[in-house]
Amino acid sequence: MTRKIISILLCAALTLLTGCTKTSQLHERLIVQGIGVDLVEGQYVVTMQVFDAVNSGNGEEDEALVVSAQGKSVLDAFTNITLQTGKEPLYSQNMVVIIGEDTAKQGINKVMDFFIRYYEARPEVDIFVVKDTAFKLLRSKGENGKLLKSQDISTLAGSGALNASAVQSTIRQVVSMLQNKTADPHMIALKMTERKDGAVVSVDGTAVFDGDVLTGYLGLEETQGAMMVLGKTVNGTQVLEIPDVGNVTYAVSGIESKIKVSVEDDKPVYDIAVNVTANLFEIDHSIRDKLPADAFDVMQAALEQRVKQLCLQAIKTTVMDYRCDVFHLGNRLWKQQPDYYRRVSDQWKQIMTTSQFRITVKADLKRVGQEVNPL
Repeated sequence: MTRKIISILLCAALTLLTGCTKTSQLHERLIVQGIGVDLVEGQYVVTMQVFDAVNSGNGEEDEALVVSAQGKSVLDAFTNITLQTGKEPLYSQNMVVIIGEDTAKQGINKVMDFFIRYYEARPEVDIFVVKDTAFKLLRSKGENGKLLKSQDISTLAGSGALNASAVQSTIRQVVSMLQNKTADPHMIALKMTERKDGAVVSVDGTAVFDGDVLTGYLGLEETQGAMMVLGKTVNGTQVLEIPDVGNVTYAVSGIESKIKVSVEDDKPVYDIAVNVTANLFEIDHSIRDKLPADAFDVMQAALEQRVKQLCLQAIKTTVMDYRCDVFHLGNRLWKQQPDYYRRVSDQWKQIMTTSQFRITVKADLKRVGQEVNPL
């Protein structure tokens, strides 16, 4: 009997609580699809692309709206947007977060705090740095005269799986790297190209950070090298000019890397073994002329040399020039040489720039298709 009474009382309490809670209807909220953050003269400028639920069913072709506001903090700017619209933002549908270049140079810790504290913010949202302002990007119109939509920008995050020139990062990953003493964040860099008929947004390498401060960029080829060092390359192409053969196009189908750390002369040494699987996709060579007997070996060696070159260039730019640890070098050192790492951890960034890197590349090159002039 006692359990029955308790159950009745709980049901009554839940009913009363439900009755006192106001549930916002869809048309009463701003369905956020993209968020941009800029820091201008000490004020945060937040720009949001939102879905227009009211006009979405009346034949309007462009269903996205853009709203902006500024404030003393990111949350303050979000709050000021509600003063303009009278609607509460719904962040659970957000697809991208874009940080303006000048803002990233001033540090992103304060920007990130809102996205990890607010309960509706999704940690797996893709994050970018734009080589301009986020305000301008989210308000730009494309070549068709329509607004550049957040879902189109979000699609660029996955382009690295197709061309190996983009390193995708999410809010969760960036926050994790900010909290890690032995790693620095990185994210896709976007550029805007203005044309007569509208703007074009494209991937332009990788933004790399020293702590939370943007310190520089990797170009597209350096980004390829970084992904190769990390063993993250799935697809991509390399085109090399080889004497007595011509232009050879390789279709990379996978890369694996293993990194071993040792200490020599009181300095870290990283031995990086990279295994490349690629298809011989195209040879710009006259089909009337017979290729040299050793052509296949030459092409395989050329690919190995190219991959090694890309890896070394990526390491030089990030580690030596920018002093950024995007390869988790400190973490690898701590795991494999813990005693040494404990001794140098207080001056890790300085020690990192004195490290030695030895790269070996092994290519598994495969022939594809029927060749008119077989090797």
